[in-house]
Amino acid sequence: MNSSNPFFKSPAVDSSNPAAFDYIGWREQFISAVLRIACVLGAALIAVSFPTASVTDRVLFPVLYIVLLSITVLKTPYSVRAATLLFMVYIIATNSILSWGPWIDGSVFFIAFIILSSLLFDKRIDLIALLVSILTFASIATLQQLGIYKFAAAGVPVTTIVDWATYVIDFSIISAILLVAINQFKKALTRVIQEMQNAFSALTIERERLE
Repeated sequence: MNSSNPFFKSPAVDSSNPAAFDYIGWREQFISAVLRIACVLGAALIAVSFPTASVTDRVLFPVLYIVLLSITVLKTPYSVRAATLLFMVYIIATNSILSWGPWIDGSVFFIAFIILSSLLFDKRIDLIALLVSILTFASIATLQQLGIYKFAAAGVPVTTIVDWATYVIDFSIISAILLVAINQFKKALTRVIQEMQNAFSALTIERERLE
């Protein structure tokens, strides 16, 4: 699928060609940077929030942090690190929604989940991430509205179906705009890269002819 696009299939890199774009290398550097930043920020957030955190959060977040450290330090395949990172972000986002419903920062984590899906994988994965997020909202909203589930946090405002609908619509619009923008950027960057590689190849051929 999209074999001509380095964002979907990493091209073979010619070390003698300075214009060649090593997408595998860029992707590895990107996820390594994200994991390191997450380790630093995660430790600070756990330290600050632990005294006031719920019992569930006191178990969940340290466990997730251990997993985060493991995939950061250990030499694991890219696909394992990327998938684990996405799953962890999804778990944090879902935990926030289960605690506070549509009233707190759960959408921020879900948007991060979708953006990372777009950057770390192809566009089919980010669309799946968007669908999974919406289905998660719909499932929790249905259970909450039917009285089967109650939010874990104390002091959550009364939540109606209108609140959920507004939340999901806003989230879907913002996410869709971000996905379109990211995919347009990836296409434009791919085109520039291919043009640079073609120009360099043409210069190389011309130089060989002159020699």
